[in-house]
Amino acid sequence: NSLIVTGAENIHEVDFENELQRAAAEKKYREAVRLMFLFALKKLADAHLIKWIPGKTNDEYLFELRQHASRSNLQDLRYYFEYSWYGHFEVTEQTYQHIKDVFQEFKTKLP
Repeated sequence: NSLIVTGAENIHEVDFENELQRAAAEKKYREAVRLMFLFALKKLADAHLIKWIPGKTNDEYLFELRQHASRSNLQDLRYYFEYSWYGHFEVTEQTYQHIKDVFQEFKTKLP
């Protein structure tokens, strides 16, 4: 799958903490999942594990991680992001809580 995350946004200019809180408070879980995936990419870029380039595909980011401990969590986050964002899969509050847990585990594997 070679879907592009985003072409216009600069992930280094987004206040992810506040945007995630806002989206969750408004029960916009689909948007929150998208923000969480982008936040994961930002964290990887900040840790110099990937090189953020607008227009790069999710597959390219996963390839850059190779065998890094966070790779399987990023694959899970990507799955939820792509199915909810592109596949219009409904994200319930319960599903969102599970995705948040995956994101928390992802963060523990970063430097």
